[in-house]
Amino acid sequence: MRLEAIQRETQQRWEAGNFLEHVEIPPYEELNLLWVPYEDYMQAQQIRVVPGEIGELHIRFQAGTAEDKYMHVHPDSDRVITVLLGSGTFVAVRNGEEIRLAIQAGDRLWMPRGTVHNFFAGEELIVHSVHSPFVPFEDPLCFVRQK
Repeated sequence: MRLEAIQRETQQRWEAGNFLEHVEIPPYEELNLLWVPYEDYMQAQQIRVVPGEIGELHIRFQAGTAEDKYMHVHPDSDRVITVLLGSGTFVAVRNGEEIRLAIQAGDRLWMPRGTVHNFFAGEELIVHSVHSPFVPFEDPLCFVRQK
């Protein structure tokens, strides 16, 4: 998919309320890539991370942790997130209301840029995250915390 197509589809799915789907995935097999620290409680495997292009990462949350203690947004990047292993909760603000969804392996979330959200891991949670476009972790617009 191209950047524009992902942006269009994430926005359409979000607005229509069909942003969560369940897809068949093969059993999770860890990639032979280095896990790098991401924030204080996560790790990421950077599969394809060229700034400005479609990026792919695996992100691991340790059991009982949150992506961040604050809700946050990705102002310049749409996300398509597929749970590869584990379970948790996706929390977001949609149409001014907080939603909480239990997520598990095979669940895919389509989330447009600017969506206030967070993830909480119940057990270890590993997701495949498509960033459209990829914004480097150190870029201040990678994510913006909400208080």
